[in-house]
Amino acid sequence: METNAAPQQPLSFVPVFVPSFIFGNPFQPLFANNAPLYAAALAAQSAGLANPDFSVGDPNDAGFGWTIRGQGAVANGAATLTEGGAVYSGFSQTFKIPAGATKLRFTIVSSSFGDNGENPPDAFEAALLDPNTMTSLVGTAAGLGNTDAFFNMQSTGQTFVSPRVSMISGSGGQRTVEVDLAGVLHGDATLYFDLLGF
Repeated sequence: METNAAPQQPLSFVPVFVPSFIFGNPFQPLFANNAPLYAAALAAQSAGLANPDFSVGDPNDAGFGWTIRGQGAVANGAATLTEGGAVYSGFSQTFKIPAGATKLRFTIVSSSFGDNGENPPDAFEAALLDPNTMTSLVGTAAGLGNTDAFFNMQSTGQTFVSPRVSMISGSGGQRTVEVDLAGVLHGDATLYFDLLGF
């Protein structure tokens, strides 16, 4: 990427419900008008993650919980990734998957990718890895090589997902992603959200 290129638009994912763990098999509508109802319930369900709703926005606060790489920021309960700098932008956290969790869910509220011209297009990925072996706990996105991500969204909006993933489209271009945790041992895991910019 040229250093004088115009800055890319940010990709935002707002974890009102996310990342959250689902216990049992409740399937509820996931639209913004229900956010207050779900926020309290899902905060309790996300016990394995520190600061799962990004209510703590200061990375220097002991309760922040997330590691930020590159151009990541948190404000007003939303995490935003923007391309720029020498490394990919991302959020990650190592935690214990709570006993009884059956699914992990996150919502991408908005996304806007820039035109990279002759360079490879940008992409957003999510991965859930074993922190010791760095291998995926939930499979990898079908149709892509050399990836450990269970979810990949291209700049065109095309998605590549693990067979364990289901998606729900919401209003205003929102996408809610759920990954099935059946058979995943309830132990240590690292969750990654990455914006791959070129």
